[in-house]
Amino acid sequence: MRRNSALLAALLPLLQFRSPRPEALQALHESDWPELLEFCDLAHLTLPLWRNCRDAEVLPDWVRARMERNGADNARRFDNIKRAYSELAKTLEDVQVEYLVIKGFAQYPGYVEDPRLRMQSDIDIYTPSRSILRAQDALLSLGYQPLRGLEKLPKDHLPALIRKTGWEWRGNAFDPEMPPSVELHYCLWNEANARFAPKGLEDFWPRRMLRHLEDFSFPALDPVDNFGFSALHALRDLLSGDWVLHRIYEMARFLHTNAANKNFWLRWREVHNDSLRSSEAISFRLAKDWFACDLSEEVEAEVRNLPPPVQQWLDLFSRSPLEGMFRSNKVGVWLHIALLESSQDKRAVLSNALVPRRMPSVGAPGQDTTRQGRRKRFWPSHRYAKYLFYIASRVAYHAKTLVPTLCHGVRWWLATKIFGRELRTMDVN
Repeated sequence: MRRNSALLAALLPLLQFRSPRPEALQALHESDWPELLEFCDLAHLTLPLWRNCRDAEVLPDWVRARMERNGADNARRFDNIKRAYSELAKTLEDVQVEYLVIKGFAQYPGYVEDPRLRMQSDIDIYTPSRSILRAQDALLSLGYQPLRGLEKLPKDHLPALIRKTGWEWRGNAFDPEMPPSVELHYCLWNEANARFAPKGLEDFWPRRMLRHLEDFSFPALDPVDNFGFSALHALRDLLSGDWVLHRIYEMARFLHTNAANKNFWLRWREVHNDSLRSSEAISFRLAKDWFACDLSEEVEAEVRNLPPPVQQWLDLFSRSPLEGMFRSNKVGVWLHIALLESSQDKRAVLSNALVPRRMPSVGAPGQDTTRQGRRKRFWPSHRYAKYLFYIASRVAYHAKTLVPTLCHGVRWWLATKIFGRELRTMDVN
């Protein structure tokens, strides 16, 4: 944990939007670089790292060569994704399915300076639930097949679809031959899972538009709504304990480069109501804390107006998602509870976080850890043995995190109560 935190401490100063410090990487030993690059691959930050320091004299020659190779591979991969998208777009058009492209290359230009500098492993499509099975059938006709094993886990999309091409993992996260998967989303926010929903999301679909990128076009969210969706997607991953570092980095880039864009922020305030902007603002606060980005006056005001329980969580635990990349924690459950109104919902979220009731089926992705370094020689090959080992590891994890999670909750609850008393005292005076 200490070693990984040190690597992250060297990486984050380079990615700051105000006064980035590439020289922080000089503290790394030659032996640290393989681990840092592996982490950046997993966190989708290798290409931003390359972009930010390729002109600085802080990279060993072999590291520079490796990242240049990654950039070239990712450019080829983007061309393959464009071809795959063009094929599926024609197929969806033929069966008269209306849809939107979300995430991926739809994040250009605001969140990344070039779509070739964004790591993309799948194509995300949103279509209303009334036509999503028709869209799935159309993709099945193209040879896509669903990934099995994750059907029972809470998601906002159908099981991912991918073509069986015979491709095998060769250690290159940017392999241009890696077939892209397709995820068909039936909602932009899963209220059933989150137990709350920002108001106004139903207006995103009518405001959709046609976007143009290089030599192709695609239907997409209005830029203001894409901004809101990106913030909510980061919040969703934050609440579920997923890695959010690259999502917050992209959000920070948008906030920083558009801080003086008055027209955008006026329209944002006009079309996104208070409930929606408040949910989005959690991502804005993390973007500023982690990446020192500039914020517009409108965004600053929204961050200041976050509910006190949410502000207290951010004051105490804004670094916990970063720490969770190296040592899992469940601190996000208290943020989730801070966003809920119903006591019943709060109890249900806490109960599920402490003792989850859903488990993936045998053979689901994530149960085979044969690529995970030192475990490789000890991990059983039989799929049912792997499953038993997986279940045992999850039980051990939940038992290990129980007491720390409750202690973090007590700390957050006490801070919220003290803050509330201080506010009441100020009001009286």
